[in-house]
Amino acid sequence: MSKSWTCNACDVEFKKKSDRLLECEICCKHFCCECLNKTKIEYNAIQGSDCMWFCSKCKPKAKVSLITKIDFEKKCKELIAEFSAKIADLEKDISSRITEVKAKELIQEEYKTFAPKLKNMIQTERKDIDKESFADKVKKNIDVIKPLLINNNDNLKNDVNEDAILKETIKEINIRESREKNFIMRYFPESKDDHKHDENGVINLFKQCDFIITSDNIDETARLGKVKTDQTPRLLLVKMKDKSLRDKLMKNLRRLKNVNENDLIKKVSIAPDYTIQERIQEKSLYNAAIDAEKKDLTGAKYRVRGPHWDRKVIKLKSLKADDVQRN
Repeated sequence: MSKSWTCNACDVEFKKKSDRLLECEICCKHFCCECLNKTKIEYNAIQGSDCMWFCSKCKPKAKVSLITKIDFEKKCKELIAEFSAKIADLEKDISSRITEVKAKELIQEEYKTFAPKLKNMIQTERKDIDKESFADKVKKNIDVIKPLLINNNDNLKNDVNEDAILKETIKEINIRESREKNFIMRYFPESKDDHKHDENGVINLFKQCDFIITSDNIDETARLGKVKTDQTPRLLLVKMKDKSLRDKLMKNLRRLKNVNENDLIKKVSIAPDYTIQERIQEKSLYNAAIDAEKKDLTGAKYRVRGPHWDRKVIKLKSLKADDVQRN
């Protein structure tokens, strides 16, 4: 099977060696030059050098990481230099004043002081990185989440308090992060007797999308809600252990169109485990795409695309482009 790459911006799949895409050094996602507005000359210049390329979402993280790393290395050098100087002074005294055993004891005492300092410094640096990263997430998401929260929360409608908005935004981000490894399967048949039925269904789902996983990759499967009297299958919540597996599945769902008609997976609908706010946003964008198609006299197609923090309606370039995304 030939290797392919999917542009994270337009969701088009590329298979030719001549196709021009750039891979972000942090998130490892691919972007085509057309979406990046990169010329062939610019693309060749980047590919032909040792420079690292970052997508627009990861550039701030790369900058913070670089500054933090330089500062951290500087502090480590200073601490190690201080430790080395003390050891050197002790070594000078070994032959004249103290025995070798005593010297080892002193060095060990110095190390006991040095080790906690280094450990504490590493932990502090990690906390600073995490704080910076979370602050970035709040900053990126607040403009998107704020109008959703106000429109769907009567208390916030009546009193637009910035502190309350920030608190609700952080709460929403935490909920989204807790669900980022999950997805929902709709219409997948239930089994009362086979407790492995749902898990095997998930494994088969990935198999049909050309990804081999085992039960070790699945954290949990659970049916949502009460058993229905009309035998309609309840929603199946799937929690993966690795977010990247969930993301690969969502990007390759088009392959399920080639599944045999008799396969249970053929009739299943699959979606991310959206929060209430995300579901409201998704419905609004979906309706906006329908309205845009009705108003467009050229017959162009409109779709909702983008990562969960930056979903938007885009106009497909042509019917051919639409077919590439669907196949």
